[in-house]
Amino acid sequence: MVGKSLKRVFVLLCATSVLVACGHGGEEEAPNKAPLISGEPEECILPGGFYDFLPTASDPDGDPLSFGISGKPVWAEFSSANGRLTGTPTDADVGIYTDIRIRASDGEDTAYLSSFSIDVAQAVNGQASLSWTPPITNTDGSTLTDLDAYNIYFGTEEHQYPFEVRVNNPGVADFIVDRLCPNIYYFAVTAINAQGVESDLSNITTIVVL
Repeated sequence: MVGKSLKRVFVLLCATSVLVACGHGGEEEAPNKAPLISGEPEECILPGGFYDFLPTASDPDGDPLSFGISGKPVWAEFSSANGRLTGTPTDADVGIYTDIRIRASDGEDTAYLSSFSIDVAQAVNGQASLSWTPPITNTDGSTLTDLDAYNIYFGTEEHQYPFEVRVNNPGVADFIVDRLCPNIYYFAVTAINAQGVESDLSNITTIVVL
């Protein structure tokens, strides 16, 4: 009896030891970390201007991300590959588009950018004051005698000027561009002679409109 009882206890202890060892045989997977998304989209744009916002997004685990949006303006396009929102509103799109929200997902968790609005505005009060030195010679060095007008080109991205203002008085050397949304603007001026020949762009001037 004693011998059989010892044998039974020994077998049970061995079985318990095997089960405990099997329970700790593999490493536990680390919990998924949610994506990160940030950015400060522009909230005002003039009709005819190009809107372009690309959020900054990443995943701590290195997981691939997909993007979505709610409240997308009808005049805009959205990329689910990188979260980019672009578009060119027209006069017909004037208005305030609210509750726009961009999200990034790694397939398990989702991160949201704070909701924002875009005002496609015609009635805004921002102004930029420009001045320039009128040209006195042509590119070949001859005297300029038939200066006729100026063109002012501007936009919110350097080297991209969707807006144009014509100044038909050749005697003017300054101008105020009004109805601007708060933003950073890039301006360049050209001179035009009586034959309609236009000069190269002037140096770029940067103005912050508050």
